[in-house]
Amino acid sequence: MILAFADFLFAKSFRSTYTPDIHATFILKGFQKTQADILYHYPELTEAQILLKIVHSSAYLAVFLYRVGNALFQQNAKDPLLSELHGLMREMGGCEIYYSVNIGVGLEIRHGLGTVIGSRCEIGEGFVIHQNCTIGHKHKFGNGPIIGKNVEMGVGSKILGAFSIGDNVIIGANSLVMQNIPANTIAVGSPAKIIYP
Repeated sequence: MILAFADFLFAKSFRSTYTPDIHATFILKGFQKTQADILYHYPELTEAQILLKIVHSSAYLAVFLYRVGNALFQQNAKDPLLSELHGLMREMGGCEIYYSVNIGVGLEIRHGLGTVIGSRCEIGEGFVIHQNCTIGHKHKFGNGPIIGKNVEMGVGSKILGAFSIGDNVIIGANSLVMQNIPANTIAVGSPAKIIYP
């Protein structure tokens, strides 16, 4: 079923380079990883219910396209299908996640529209991100942040620069983070300040 859905997706691309014999493996890997992402937060769901989430939700579709692209990128960073996946994510998912970024299991995009995750970031498991968020580097050739496990970004928040965010951190809505944030804290404001504990 997921392969039939992939056929539908790539039919939307002009002169698609999608070749089932070559790319089906990456579609299946992406689906398996997306299943793990969803089950991390919703362990009671069946495979059929997960497939419906991907088909009917732009946010879960974006996670699926990222996971497919990341699997493909690790095998062949120059495959032209990567640009198609990126375009489909922008058009149908309303966000951009670069395939070179490593994101642990449990990625969840809530709404997601306008969300960008840059190419030089590293993100731990259980990451939750809301709409209109940006994660990236401050300089053209700089590194992005290293984000720990179980971090949640509120609506409109930004994380920019080369620094670390610890585990179990909540970034408040519309906050701008540009420096290290220790584990088990809540940071809000622009620039963000720790308000808990």
